[in-house]
Amino acid sequence: TIAAIAAQTYNGSAKTPAPTVTVPLPSGSTTTLTKDTDYTVSYSANTNAGTATVTVTGKGNYTGTKSATFTINKATVTIPSSPSAKTFNKASQAHGITVPSTASIVTTGSTTSATNVGTYNVILKLNDTANYKWSDGTTENKTVTWKINAYNLSNATIAAIAAQTYNGSAKTP
Repeated sequence: TIAAIAAQTYNGSAKTPAPTVTVPLPSGSTTTLTKDTDYTVSYSANTNAGTATVTVTGKGNYTGTKSATFTINKATVTIPSSPSAKTFNKASQAHGITVPSTASIVTTGSTTSATNVGTYNVILKLNDTANYKWSDGTTENKTVTWKINAYNLSNATIAAIAAQTYNGSAKTP
């Protein structure tokens, strides 16, 4: 018997968990076999997310083969949060979103920089949906918003206004 193998998580490398192999004895008890002495191990489909197979082949006093499967789960990618709001400064400003290395920005529908006050969107997609999932368990594109706020004039400085001469009309220097 090959004991159940715990689920693994995708990381781009082949997964080779060591199986625990036991056989029943005539006495009714079981004994645990030793790798490389009693059996050899091979793996298949053990790199990408999905179902992998481990096969043990008898050696020495043991013959035959036995296979078991184990799961390789997709790796989880955290959905980026919206960055702190920016303040209008008359210059183009970048979105400021930290894009995970396993994702990229979808050009269509994304605003990656802007100058004027407003709320903007950046659409992110996973580069490999077969092996990665977002932290909400999905693989669909995610929209992250970012914002440029208006400049607060209470922070402005007003230069001195030169004295005006009365002429009966309102003054607008």
